[in-house]
Amino acid sequence: MTWVPTKDSDCPSQYPILSDTETAHIQRLASAQPRLGAAAHRRFLQLRESAYEALVHDLPDAVEELTSAYRTTLHKAHLRHEGSSWAWSERSITLQTPHDRVTRHVIALLTSPHLGQLHQCEDAACGWVYLDTSPRRNRRWCSAADCGNRNRARRYYARHH
Repeated sequence: MTWVPTKDSDCPSQYPILSDTETAHIQRLASAQPRLGAAAHRRFLQLRESAYEALVHDLPDAVEELTSAYRTTLHKAHLRHEGSSWAWSERSITLQTPHDRVTRHVIALLTSPHLGQLHQCEDAACGWVYLDTSPRRNRRWCSAADCGNRNRARRYYARHH
Protein backbone atom coordinates (compact mmCIF):
# COMPACT_ATOMS: atom_id res chain seq x y z
CA MET A 1 0.00 0.00 0.00
CA THR A 2 1.42 3.39 -0.94
CA TRP A 3 0.55 5.97 1.69
CA VAL A 4 2.05 9.18 0.36
CA PRO A 5 4.64 10.17 -2.25
CA THR A 6 8.23 9.98 -1.09
CA LYS A 7 11.24 11.65 -2.60
CA ASP A 8 11.88 8.51 -4.70
CA SER A 9 8.31 8.11 -5.98
CA ASP A 10 6.83 8.92 -9.38
CA CYS A 11 6.06 12.41 -8.08
CA PRO A 12 9.51 13.89 -7.45
CA SER A 13 8.22 17.43 -7.04
CA GLN A 14 5.82 16.50 -4.28
CA TYR A 15 6.50 17.42 -0.68
CA PRO A 16 7.32 14.29 1.35
CA ILE A 17 5.01 13.98 4.35
CA LEU A 18 6.89 11.11 6.01
CA SER A 19 10.57 10.39 6.41
CA ASP A 20 11.85 7.05 5.10
CA THR A 21 12.10 5.79 8.69
CA GLU A 22 8.51 6.84 9.45
CA THR A 23 7.26 5.25 6.24
CA ALA A 24 8.96 1.96 7.11
CA HIS A 25 7.49 2.07 10.63
CA ILE A 26 3.97 2.69 9.33
CA GLN A 27 4.32 -0.10 6.78
CA ARG A 28 5.36 -2.47 9.59
CA LEU A 29 2.35 -1.38 11.65
CA ALA A 30 0.02 -1.92 8.68
CA SER A 31 1.51 -5.36 7.99
CA ALA A 32 1.12 -6.38 11.64
CA GLN A 33 -2.52 -5.21 11.71
CA PRO A 34 -3.83 -5.49 8.14
CA ARG A 35 -7.44 -4.57 8.92
CA LEU A 36 -6.47 -1.48 10.89
CA GLY A 37 -3.94 -0.59 8.19
CA ALA A 38 -6.56 -0.90 5.45
CA ALA A 39 -9.04 1.20 7.44
CA ALA A 40 -6.43 3.92 8.07
CA HIS A 41 -5.53 3.88 4.37
CA ARG A 42 -9.21 4.32 3.41
CA ARG A 43 -9.50 7.29 5.82
CA PHE A 44 -6.37 8.76 4.26
CA LEU A 45 -7.81 8.43 0.74
CA GLN A 46 -11.09 9.99 1.91
CA LEU A 47 -9.11 12.89 3.37
CA ARG A 48 -7.42 13.36 -0.02
CA GLU A 49 -10.82 13.56 -1.70
CA SER A 50 -12.16 15.97 0.91
CA ALA A 51 -9.08 18.16 0.55
CA TYR A 52 -9.55 18.27 -3.22
CA GLU A 53 -13.25 19.12 -2.88
CA ALA A 54 -12.51 21.85 -0.33
CA LEU A 55 -9.50 23.38 -2.09
CA VAL A 56 -10.64 23.15 -5.71
CA HIS A 57 -14.45 23.25 -5.48
CA ASP A 58 -14.94 25.07 -2.15
CA LEU A 59 -17.58 22.57 -0.99
CA PRO A 60 -18.82 23.37 2.56
CA ASP A 61 -19.26 19.70 3.55
CA ALA A 62 -15.66 18.96 2.62
CA VAL A 63 -14.45 22.00 4.56
CA GLU A 64 -16.44 20.85 7.60
CA GLU A 65 -14.97 17.34 7.30
CA LEU A 66 -11.46 18.84 7.23
CA THR A 67 -12.26 21.09 10.18
CA SER A 68 -13.44 18.12 12.22
CA ALA A 69 -10.34 16.11 11.30
CA TYR A 70 -8.15 19.09 12.25
CA ARG A 71 -9.70 19.32 15.71
CA THR A 72 -9.06 15.61 16.27
CA THR A 73 -5.51 15.94 14.98
CA LEU A 74 -4.66 18.79 17.33
CA HIS A 75 -5.79 16.75 20.35
CA LYS A 76 -3.16 14.13 19.48
CA ALA A 77 -0.26 16.51 18.73
CA HIS A 78 1.90 18.96 20.59
CA LEU A 79 3.80 22.09 19.61
CA ARG A 80 7.54 21.66 19.46
CA HIS A 81 10.22 24.28 19.00
CA GLU A 82 12.27 23.56 15.85
CA GLY A 83 15.08 26.00 15.17
CA SER A 84 13.58 29.46 14.93
CA SER A 85 9.92 28.39 14.68
CA TRP A 86 7.32 26.12 16.20
CA ALA A 87 5.71 23.11 14.55
CA TRP A 88 3.07 20.53 15.37
CA SER A 89 4.45 17.10 16.12
CA GLU A 90 2.91 13.73 16.85
CA ARG A 91 3.51 12.15 20.21
CA SER A 92 4.11 8.85 18.41
CA ILE A 93 4.05 7.57 14.82
CA THR A 94 0.86 5.57 14.21
CA LEU A 95 -1.23 4.45 11.26
CA GLN A 96 -3.05 7.78 11.60
CA THR A 97 0.12 9.91 11.24
CA PRO A 98 -0.09 10.45 7.44
CA HIS A 99 -3.74 11.52 7.80
CA ASP A 100 -2.93 13.89 10.65
CA ARG A 101 0.01 15.53 8.90
CA VAL A 102 -1.85 16.02 5.65
CA THR A 103 -4.81 17.44 7.57
CA ARG A 104 -2.60 20.06 9.22
CA HIS A 105 -1.00 20.98 5.87
CA VAL A 106 -4.37 21.29 4.10
CA ILE A 107 -5.80 23.50 6.86
CA ALA A 108 -2.65 25.64 6.75
CA LEU A 109 -3.16 26.06 2.99
CA LEU A 110 -6.89 26.81 3.33
CA THR A 111 -6.08 29.61 5.78
CA SER A 112 -3.06 30.89 3.87
CA PRO A 113 -2.81 33.90 1.55
CA HIS A 114 -1.22 31.48 -0.96
CA LEU A 115 -4.50 29.68 -1.63
CA GLY A 116 -5.00 31.86 -4.72
CA GLN A 117 -1.88 30.28 -6.23
CA LEU A 118 -3.49 26.84 -6.23
CA HIS A 119 -3.66 25.40 -9.72
CA GLN A 120 -4.59 22.00 -11.13
CA CYS A 121 -2.15 20.31 -13.51
CA GLU A 122 -3.33 20.63 -17.10
CA ASP A 123 -2.09 17.14 -18.00
CA ALA A 124 -5.23 15.06 -18.61
CA ALA A 125 -3.62 11.98 -17.03
CA CYS A 126 -2.46 13.77 -13.87
CA GLY A 127 -4.89 15.97 -11.94
CA TRP A 128 -2.46 16.90 -9.13
CA VAL A 129 -2.85 20.34 -7.64
CA TYR A 130 0.10 22.57 -6.82
CA LEU A 131 0.94 26.13 -5.86
CA ASP A 132 1.94 28.15 -8.90
CA THR A 133 4.78 30.26 -7.58
CA SER A 134 6.14 31.16 -11.01
CA PRO A 135 6.76 34.90 -11.53
CA ARG A 136 3.93 35.28 -14.08
CA ARG A 137 1.62 32.69 -12.50
CA ASN A 138 1.31 30.87 -15.82
CA ARG A 139 2.64 27.42 -14.98
CA ARG A 140 0.62 24.68 -16.66
CA TRP A 141 1.90 21.44 -15.14
CA CYS A 142 2.72 20.21 -11.66
CA SER A 143 6.10 19.08 -12.93
CA ALA A 144 7.77 20.34 -16.11
CA ALA A 145 9.99 17.26 -16.09
CA ASP A 146 7.10 14.77 -15.98
CA CYS A 147 3.75 16.18 -17.11
CA GLY A 148 5.33 19.00 -19.10
CA ASN A 149 7.61 16.68 -21.08
CA ARG A 150 4.77 14.24 -21.71
CA ASN A 151 2.57 17.03 -23.11
CA ARG A 152 5.33 18.59 -25.19
CA ALA A 153 6.13 15.15 -26.65
CA ARG A 154 2.43 14.60 -27.49
CA ARG A 155 2.22 17.97 -29.27
CA TYR A 156 5.46 17.30 -31.16
CA TYR A 157 4.25 13.85 -32.24
CA ALA A 158 0.87 15.27 -33.36
CA ARG A 159 2.59 17.95 -35.48
CA HIS A 160 5.03 15.53 -37.13
CA HIS A 161 2.91 12.42 -37.69
